[in-house]
Amino acid sequence: MNHVSAVAPALRGDPVYERRLAVDVKGEGVDAVFDHVAALVREALRAIEATGARCVGLGFASPGVIDVDEGVTRYAPNYRVARSSRA
Repeated sequence: MNHVSAVAPALRGDPVYERRLAVDVKGEGVDAVFDHVAALVREALRAIEATGARCVGLGFASPGVIDVDEGVTRYAPNYRVARSSRA
């Protein structure tokens, strides 16, 4: 995993907020990555509120199973990524 993204669409689908932030999961650690995600959520909520709208839901996703210690995706069937966790 090398980035986190946030998109806040309006009910018609057009984005009110969109941002992609590069992260180094292995170098920064899990707590720092969650801090980045939380900051993106706060920014997205502010952008939504600035339009006079309100947030009606949140969703989170990853491309597959993430090895937190290594900072890589171990299994992502849609991307045909499969790495053994054994050395």
